[in-house]
Amino acid sequence: MRHALRHLILAATLLGALGADAQKYSRFNEEPRERSRQAREQRERAVGRKKAAEAWARKRGHPIRKDDGKTLRVLVDVENGKPVYVKTLNYNAAISTAADKVRATAPFNLDGAGIKVGVWDGGAPRLTHQEFAGGRLTYHDAEEAHWHAMHVAGTIGASGVHPLAKGMAPAASVESYYFVPDLPGMTLAAASAPGETNQLYLSNHSYGYYAGWDDGVFHGFKLFGQYHSYTYNLDNLIHGAQYYLPFWSAGNDRNDNGDGNPGDGEYKDGYDTISHHALAKNCMT
Repeated sequence: MRHALRHLILAATLLGALGADAQKYSRFNEEPRERSRQAREQRERAVGRKKAAEAWARKRGHPIRKDDGKTLRVLVDVENGKPVYVKTLNYNAAISTAADKVRATAPFNLDGAGIKVGVWDGGAPRLTHQEFAGGRLTYHDAEEAHWHAMHVAGTIGASGVHPLAKGMAPAASVESYYFVPDLPGMTLAAASAPGETNQLYLSNHSYGYYAGWDDGVFHGFKLFGQYHSYTYNLDNLIHGAQYYLPFWSAGNDRNDNGDGNPGDGEYKDGYDTISHHALAKNCMT
């Protein structure tokens, strides 16, 4: 399971290091106007690219949004004459990191209490879901509830009303954001100094972008391993907010066949199938 949620419970442990002894402040804390400027510019660029892509797609009969109940795809850009979709990633997610051994076991008791996790996804978790009773779920974008966002939020923090649904950190709070665009909201929410109770130290991103073969279309193997502009922008964000750690899905591209041609798993024998944000130097992939 290559999934962005795998080590969130470990990161919650590491947050204990952000105590009174931590003195270093990062760029966004020292220059708050830069944070606002960067978020504004990111939003303007993303909205502009998306509008241009939608106009391009309508002329050519390409869909703007596709949801087959397994993967949600949303058009965000056009690159080299091909549509760029952001797509949800969460194949066969399960608790496989022994979180059940530490979340309610002394001396660990790492149930996520007091920890907020941002979740950027293709919609919102259902606010009335029984696994998030008691106000542990907050919306920041007015998006409709979506099954994938609910699944991801539950994997992180479902309380265990249904024992088989219990999340990795069942007492953590989830802050829900829509993933198009993602960087502006991340920039504004990211912690840039120790002890910032209103900012996020952790966030989850179970989505990625087309690379190699996807949905029957070949997008080129060169995107695998490429330090793309998307990668640079994420690294720049985290450099400005060094107390913030996003967890990004590595993707499932190795599984994509080549429609009669060499597939992603055959390219470099499947050892180079990560792209875009997941290649950033400063996030956890």
